[in-house]
Amino acid sequence: AAADEAGELFREKQFYMMMTPDEILKGYSGDGEETIVVQGIIDAYFVENGEIILMDYKTDTVRKTDELVQKYRVQLDKYAEVLEQLTGMKVREKTIYSFCLDTTVNL
Repeated sequence: AAADEAGELFREKQFYMMMTPDEILKGYSGDGEETIVVQGIIDAYFVENGEIILMDYKTDTVRKTDELVQKYRVQLDKYAEVLEQLTGMKVREKTIYSFCLDTTVNL
């Protein structure tokens, strides 16, 4: 709420980045020169003390938070990379909010 009032809350930030297939697909063994344009939308982030707190919302039906971490760690790592490149600020925290579990998970 404080970040929103200060104008430091950002929602649904669209981005594009170049990645190699092996960064996306496990077990892919290409020549390393091929690239793919990846498009995404970062659900939300805010700035706190000059650093970024990244938040992603998930509606998956899961039983444990470990499932979310395993499934989405790479995605949030890439989102953090993009935000650091775009803003020049460090991503201090990456958080998933699960609607199914009604809880947050910090990565």
